[in-house]
Amino acid sequence: MKTRTHRSLLVTLALITVAPIGCSTTMGGRMGESVTTLESFRASKSIPPEVLEGAKAVAVLRRSDGSFIIGGGAAQGVFLVRNRTGWSSPVSIESWSVSLGLQAGGTSTEIVMVFNSADEITSFLQSGTYMMGGAAAAFGKSNASASSSGGPVPTVAVFAKVDGVYVGASLDGTSFRVDEKQNAQIYGSTTTTQDIIDGKVPPPAGATVLWQALEG
Repeated sequence: MKTRTHRSLLVTLALITVAPIGCSTTMGGRMGESVTTLESFRASKSIPPEVLEGAKAVAVLRRSDGSFIIGGGAAQGVFLVRNRTGWSSPVSIESWSVSLGLQAGGTSTEIVMVFNSADEITSFLQSGTYMMGGAAAAFGKSNASASSSGGPVPTVAVFAKVDGVYVGASLDGTSFRVDEKQNAQIYGSTTTTQDIIDGKVPPPAGATVLWQALEG
């Protein structure tokens, strides 16, 4: 617990020069929110350790009607792919459809999507958009991995939290896409999403803390 608290403090200090407090529209803000979300899910044991250990890619999204995300409604976050040396630099993503929080009457929603299929990752990277389909995903701890569900590993394992309460519910229709404007600001206007994933550009400040959060 002390280690986790200390790391959260470090990421706050590391990102404070990158992102204004209360603003997740910057890469620094998105990474900081993602670290907080990942550590919250880990602390509650909502995501079994083996799920992230075996992940091929991870998307972390947060939607809030408060001050953290200007404009409310839309979710913002990061997408990372596991490569031969560890995790890739984060790709900024945004969602135009996160209905779970609205349906539940909540003001904030946090989502962690664990990708276990190379085909799903390739499809997203090539198209720049991803649409969640119920047939492709498993929801909640009991269906998150082969060891916990007694069946095959799902294409995507989804974990969600609404107003601080962990839920296991379908996110059919939830969609996200590459935030090209944000990525251009961080990595350069000529940098492609694949360039970011392949490590052809330097990672943003604070990325190490995000990688550590993914590794637990």
